[in-house]
Amino acid sequence: MTAAPTWRRDARALWRRSGARFVVLAPEHDEALVLEGTAALTWELLAETIEEGELFSLLGEHFGVTRDEVADKLAPFLEDLLGYGAVCRP
Repeated sequence: MTAAPTWRRDARALWRRSGARFVVLAPEHDEALVLEGTAALTWELLAETIEEGELFSLLGEHFGVTRDEVADKLAPFLEDLLGYGAVCRP
């Protein structure tokens, strides 16, 4: 049986909260990301290691949509954050 994928913030990424948004700077990058709305909520949930399915479920409950709807939109965003170096898969 394969373990469920997990995600969390990369400890090397610098970030600050500014109101309802987060400004994130990953290692080896000169440009910061600004995360707002669903992206900011996702960043909050990634403070601790979380299973991908649980992350999708929590966001689905919050927005009143299905886990699959969240997965379709959030999976590419998580991959983008991974490529940028802001998150990791522990």
